[in-house]
Formats: sequence, C-alpha cells, structure tokens
Amino acid sequence: SPVLWYRERPSHEINFLLDCDGDGDDDSDSDSDSDGDGDVKTKKTLACSLIDGTPPKKMNDKAHMNIQEQLSKLDKSKPIIIVCHGMLSWRNQWFLANMASQLSTELSYHVIRFDFTGNGHSSGPWVYADYESDYRDLQKVEEFITSALKLKIGCMIGHSQAVSAIFRHAYEHDTMDEGYQPAYVNLAGRCFSADDFDPNVSFHKEQNEELEQKGRFTYAQKGPRKKFDVTMDAVQKRRNYDVVQYAEGAKYARILTIHGDRDQAVPVENAYKFDKLCHNHELHIVKYADHNFSGGHCVDEIVHHVSLLVRKHCIV
Repeated sequence: SPVLWYRERPSHEINFLLDCDGDGDDDSDSDSDSDGDGDVKTKKTLACSLIDGTPPKKMNDKAHMNIQEQLSKLDKSKPIIIVCHGMLSWRNQWFLANMASQLSTELSYHVIRFDFTGNGHSSGPWVYADYESDYRDLQKVEEFITSALKLKIGCMIGHSQAVSAIFRHAYEHDTMDEGYQPAYVNLAGRCFSADDFDPNVSFHKEQNEELEQKGRFTYAQKGPRKKFDVTMDAVQKRRNYDVVQYAEGAKYARILTIHGDRDQAVPVENAYKFDKLCHNHELHIVKYADHNFSGGHCVDEIVHHVSLLVRKHCIV
C-alpha cells in the first residue's frame, strides 16, 4: 500500500513510497531486509512518482484529496507508462523526469517513475549490477499498477542498466496478443551475453587486485553517493547474466531502441547489435547525444519516437 510522501512537484504528480513487504521476496541475498543477525527487518519501500494523465485544468477536484484518494481516482481508461532509471541514477534524473512529463502531456497517459532498491529515495542496500533485484522491483511496481490501481501498462522504458529488466519482461511475457503485452523502449542499453564481462577492462588494476585479495573494493564517485562497494559475488553475477537471450527470445514484443551516436559509456554499436537480434524492432539514433541524452533536443526527439511507437501498438 502507498505511503504519503511530500515533495514540491506539479499538482498532477503524485509522490509516494510503495510498500514491498506485502508478499515478501522468495530468493534474494542482496534484497535481504536482515540486519545481519537475522532478527531485525527493515521495511522495504520503493520511491515512486506518478504523473496523472488527466489534463491539469481538470485537476482542481483532486487538490484536497489524500494520496490514496488521488490514486483511486486515476482515470482507468488511460494506460500507464513505466520509466526505469540506469546504474547509480534515480527517477528524477533530468532527462527521465522531463521525458516522463512530456510523454504524459503528449499522449494523455499516466506515467510512473521509480527508484530501484538502494537508489534515490528507495530503501535497501545498493548492489553492483544487481539485475535480479532490478527485475523484482519492476515486478513489484507492475503488480501495484495492475492489481491495486487497475491500470493497463502501455509501455515500459528502460535506460542503460534497466534495459536488462525491460528485455527480461518482454521475454517472460512474450505473446501474440497485442492487447496484453506492452511496447518496450531501450534507451542506450548494453547488449551483452554471459561471459562478455571482463573485470580487467571495466575496473582499474588496483581495483582488480583488491577484488582478488579482499573479495571487494570501494569505488569512489562524485556526487551524493560518494562511495560504494563492488564485491566478487556481484562481479560473478554480472559475468553470468545474459541480456542477449531475452532480446533474441522475445519474438512478438514491439521494441524500440534509441541510442546516442556520441555515447561513450555504452557505444552506439550496441544499438545495432540489438537491431540484429530483436524480431519486431525499430531503431533510432539520436545525433550528437551522449549516454544520458543531455540537451533539450534529445528529450523532444525521444518523446516523438516513443509516442509514435505507443500510438501504433498500444490498444486501449
């Protein structure tokens, strides 16, 4: 159930913490709520921001409602779009927040963004390349949308690391029924299979030496997070993960890949690999765009092409 969470945002955006402890987690080490002694459990919540697809001029009737009432009054005839952030990011990353707002306005759809576990305002520890946790978080949000809010999901959008969760969902929900499966958008995702990952390429020599000797190393980064640990267990899980099998195995899903031609974090060649792997696939390259699609022209271009995809494939 949602918990009220105040934040200074436009009146048509609803911010809340989603309680994820209702049905528990089946098999998670990184997602554990234990304090290490096995006695104390911390409540797991995912921070969410949902933009109501109702035009702002019609929002006056909802101004004095509490969050449960606002959510219950969402127009059920409007589909919803899910937006997922990338590694070491959060739901209010500049281009994601602006993209979500513009998509809601352009399509008159509801749009929800959320922070993965250990990121932004969501609870829990941050774990390097925790694709399994990302997918469980996506499932939690999906369950809340379809079961509690009774809304239809029209599209799922993933940026960078989140693309793995998007492709896995496309694979596990692959169907010929266009009225059931949403469309999917891959923003600057990396195309990799098991054993493609090489720590010697991704990490510095000193980091790899510490990883071998101590089983972990501490990575320092500019920004609010500053430091985080990368463990040998996380590196091994990263090495074993396979996005290619999901991209190639989703035979009926409608997938759009958007990538910047100046992406230095995940080179644009990855987009062309997805174009060869995916069955029902569209590809768009944004000129002069980096990994985070910096610049207003990038957001406008993304919104335009995502809107075309949704209008073409989303059946209301």
